[in-house]
This record gives sequence, structure tokens and C-alpha cells, in this order.
Amino acid sequence: MGTTDRKPELKESTLSYNDLKWKKKYLGPLYVHGFKDVLRRRRSKERAKVNKSVVLETADTVTLLPGSKTTKITDCGYDMLSCCYTGISAAYDVELSATVIVERFLEDGFPTYQEGFGLFVRDSMELESASGYPYSNMALAGGCLGETNYFVRSGVTEKEREEISNFSLKKRSSGQRFRTADEPHVYQIRVKMSGQQLSAEMLDENGTDMLAPDAQADGGEIKDDGVFTQSGSTYTIPIGKENFLIRDKRRYYIGFLVAGNSQIAIRKKSVTVKLTPASAGKENILYVSPEGSPSADGSRDCPFDLETAIARTKGETIMLLPGRYLPESDVVLGSRRLLEKQICTITAESGRREDTVIDFAGKDSALKITGDYWRLEGITVTGGMGIQISGKHNQLERCLSVRNRETGILIRHPDNNAGRQEWPAYNRIESCISCLNMDASECNADGFACKVTAGRGNEFVNCVSFLNSDDGFDLFTKNKSIGAVKLTSCESCLNGYFYSGESGLVQTKGNGTGFKLGGSGIKTRHIVRDCTAQGNKDAGFTSNSNPSITLINCRSLNNQKGNVRFYYSGIRTIPEKIIKGFLAVDDPDYNGEELCRNLLEHYDIETVIQ
Repeated sequence: MGTTDRKPELKESTLSYNDLKWKKKYLGPLYVHGFKDVLRRRRSKERAKVNKSVVLETADTVTLLPGSKTTKITDCGYDMLSCCYTGISAAYDVELSATVIVERFLEDGFPTYQEGFGLFVRDSMELESASGYPYSNMALAGGCLGETNYFVRSGVTEKEREEISNFSLKKRSSGQRFRTADEPHVYQIRVKMSGQQLSAEMLDENGTDMLAPDAQADGGEIKDDGVFTQSGSTYTIPIGKENFLIRDKRRYYIGFLVAGNSQIAIRKKSVTVKLTPASAGKENILYVSPEGSPSADGSRDCPFDLETAIARTKGETIMLLPGRYLPESDVVLGSRRLLEKQICTITAESGRREDTVIDFAGKDSALKITGDYWRLEGITVTGGMGIQISGKHNQLERCLSVRNRETGILIRHPDNNAGRQEWPAYNRIESCISCLNMDASECNADGFACKVTAGRGNEFVNCVSFLNSDDGFDLFTKNKSIGAVKLTSCESCLNGYFYSGESGLVQTKGNGTGFKLGGSGIKTRHIVRDCTAQGNKDAGFTSNSNPSITLINCRSLNNQKGNVRFYYSGIRTIPEKIIKGFLAVDDPDYNGEELCRNLLEHYDIETVIQ
């Protein structure tokens, strides 16, 4: 059986750009302004597709564009950057390298060392400052007009949002001048994290070391308040509790960014990410397989069953090996005796949700997250009552909830009489899909719902809902207000329909609203940004009598009972709706069957449900 302290074996691997799940994002308060600037400069139809970030992508390159002439990296708690990034498990050491083509710099003026480009490692706290923008620690190697630039932001720790104040930006220029001719220039950049050290190197197309010490300097070791050191041509940062929380959070982010009025392109074929087993500390991983045993030791060769791993974890990552898991009853992620706010992750080893399926096989059972600080990523839940969240500060990422007999992913306290302090709050659902869920009555299974007894701080980001028997996203309020919900870059399509290969699209008995944003005439300040509703049986977006809604840069297309329907009957509150950049279109050539087939094929749903 082995011993309980047996070290799991992690495989070394080298990944290309297309092997990873990359996200594109524009960080900062100038998002809308910067987006419009780009569209004015890029009039062509192809370039106008930049709708969720200031990023252009072709088969060969990823191009990051400036968001605004005033965009820069600041030390006041938030970024104003265009970036392309991916998450990496902290069970590995990592090396990110790529060919970066600098296509454009500032045309005049001298840099303030806030502009530039580079490769970065980011440790996000997922918290917000008083101004509403996220804090994070970051290390970057890159350049700006006329200078190389390497900087570190540090000091953000796990404190309450209102208490985050220990924040600093440390940066240094080596004094090496970039050429500023009109033609593009190419640089090879590498960021490497090994154990408790983060280092960076950068070469130009002639092999010149761009991070070498200034010729005027003594060439020795340079220190900057103990945050990072330069010895020879490599900058190094110690990764500790006082600077980064990467190892503690078991996940960090690597990627490319551009700030200021610059423009860069990254050659996809040149991007490599090398993963090796973490060199520092004991591996905190419990392995699980469908054939696992309670008497196992939790190693990869001798894995636990799922229920045993959940019961035994003291903060270790629970790694699910590929296969179909068949629980006999509810899978419950409850409270744990851990350090305060320590996240426990349950993730699929393959990273592919279609490989790792929790199948309740028709039972009235669900995956229930009743505790706090759980993270679930890269798995599929099917055949039961979906994923139900009643705890706080939980995260779902890249999960699929399909063919369940209730709402696919639900945030709600099960007791309608529970006090507000018990309601689920600050849960984040990101890059998840919920589809083909239908209850027996065909009236209640939404794709995503956060309603009735849901607290503040819940949000959905980049989620997709389609072919559910009731609504795509349901924020229904009953009797008393719930916490405001944020929906960002989400899609809701063909809800209120069921699909079968023989009959095609068939209407259900449910409402079929794309985004249902309230109820009972109760004011709740939901914010919906960059979301799309398409082909739903009822309205694309409806206030459902909520007098306080904000819609920014949303689209509503070919919804059968109206693309937008706001009403406030029976209330005394003065409406406070805010609508900016809303697009509503009915296409005479719209084909719901074609949309349905495209969705099922694009998300490879048939593979999962076979």
C-alpha cells in the first residue's frame, strides 16, 4: 500500500501555445474608452471583432494592442494593460519563453518607465480595492521605448478587502537602448519560476543580452530594497510570503502584456511552456480515480476514491484521474479545519473536462458545495441535480454541467428562512458551460441561477448557457432583495428549447429567457457587461420588474419574444436602469437548428454525454 508520505510523481512536459487555455483581457478603468479607440483605428470587419479584449489573434500570431494613449502600469492598485494569460498549477515549476515582435512604440516623448511590454507571472488575490479594481502581485521582464524594463509589484497579502494597503511597485531599467527605427524588432524573452525563485532573461535578434547590467555600472550585484537582485544578466526575485502567495494559492498565471501606446505580436509556434515537478517543498496532492480505495495512500499509483479524498484533505489539491465517477449519493464539499481562507482545489489531471465526469446516473443527488474556499476546475457533472453552491468564496472554472434534472449551476441557500449572514456570497463561476438541463416539469432547470437566498459578491465570467428547459441565467428575487450579481462576457442561447436528433429543436414548458435579471419589483443593482443573448424562446434580456439594472456593451439577437424587455409595473421605486452600447438585431436568415448544431459541435457536448 505504500506509506502516507509517499511523494506523488508529476510528469515533466513541454506545452505549445495551443495546448493551453489562454484568456484575453483588458485590465483597467479605461476599458470602454480604450476599446472605442481601437475600433476607430481598426475599421476593417476582421479587426472589429475585438469585443472582449484588446487582442487580435490569427492562426500564427497573437497581437496585443494598446487600449489608450494614457494606458500605463501604475502603483496605485490596478493595472491598465492588454494581456493574454493562462493559469498553471503551482505543483509545477514553470518556464515560459516566446518570440516577441515589437511592432510599434510611442512615436514621441520620453518614457516614464510605465509603458512597455513583456512576459509576466501574476499572483491575483481575486479581491478588489476601494476603487473597484483588482490588486495583484506581479513580476515582468520586457521593455519600453529606449529602455529595458523589469519590475515587481509586491506586498499584497490575504487580508480583508478594506485592509489591503501594503502595496509597492519596484522597477529598474538596465540602460540598454532599444533601436527605435520604424521596422519591427524581435526579442526572445524567458520567465522562469523554480522553487522559491523567479528569474527572467531577454535577448534581441542579434543575441545581445538586453537585461545585462549597464555599461556604466560596476557589473556587480544590484539590489532594490531586497525585492529583487541582478547578478550578471539575470534578474531574480525571492518568492516568499511577504512578496507573493503563489505557492500557497496552488495556482498562478503566466502570459504576455502590453501597456502604453505600444503594440506587440507573439509568434504562437515560438511559445513553449515547460513544466517540471515543483522543486521546493512536499507535493500537496491527493490522487483520486474511479477505481480508488479508502485504504489507499493517495499517490498516483495508489489513489483514493473521491469521497475519501474529500474527507481527508487538509488543504491538499485533490487530483482527479480521467474516468467516469459514479457516486452513490451527494458529493458534499463541506467545512474544513484549515488555515483561515485556505483554498482547496479539486481538479482534473488531464485538464479536459470531457475526460473527467461525475455521473449521478439518474439519482436525486448533486455536487453540493456547502463549505467555504473550495475550488473546482476542469470537470463535468451530469445525470443528477447539478452543482449547488451554498457556501462562500468558492470558485468554479472550466466546468461543464450537462443533462441534469435541475439547474446546472445554482447559487442559493436551500433554506428560504435562513438569515442573510448565512446566504452564499463571493462565489466566482468562470469559463463554465451549463446546457441540456431539464427537470421533469420542464419549467425549473436554468443553466445558471443566483437567486432568492443569495448574498453579495457573486459573479459569472465568460460562462455559456444553452438548451436548458427554463432560463439561461436566472437572478430571480422573491420577497426580499438578494446581493447584486456581476455577469461579464457570458452567453445565453436557445434556452426554453430541447434538442433531439430526430425532432430537432422542441419548445419546453419553461420561460426560456436569456438573462432574467430580477423579480417581485425589488431593486437589485445587477451589472451585466459584454454579454450576448441569442435565439432564446422568450426575451433576450428582461428586467423581470427589477428597477435597477446596468447593461454595458451587450448584444441580443433573434430572441423570439423580444431582444430586450424592461418593465417596472406595480412598484413605487423610480427606475435606475443604465444601458450603454446595447445592440439588438433580428436577422431574417437566422436558423435556430444551425445555431444548435454549431453549439453542440463547438463545445463537443456529444462526446461527454455518450
